[in-house]
Amino acid sequence: MFVTKVEAQKKLCPIIAAQHGGAEDYGFCRGPRCMVWRWDDFHEGRKYVMPQEKNTNKEPERPDDVPESWLWCTKKFAVEAINGEIEEYHFWCWLEPEEEFLKRRVGYCGLGGKMS
Repeated sequence: MFVTKVEAQKKLCPIIAAQHGGAEDYGFCRGPRCMVWRWDDFHEGRKYVMPQEKNTNKEPERPDDVPESWLWCTKKFAVEAINGEIEEYHFWCWLEPEEEFLKRRVGYCGLGGKMS
């Protein structure tokens, strides 16, 4: 079962329960503070929204569906093409802050294995 770190802390820990004879109310999951916790990297990553207007370094008018907390980002990078030429690319978007992403990131108890 995939859960956020906050949800995990409301679940019983199978290791602690086994150590205490199955006592159900003895200990709760420590989430990412536990050695067997595993993050699920296949769920959605940080969210972003591309602007309608392209080729701009200046932030355009923010759409209504983009939260105020999201950051305006511009990124310029170069890639060497197969023919050896350098191609430049530009990327513009509003990006979800890392703190917001981490609040909804999910993981699971590595002892119990992945469950959907």
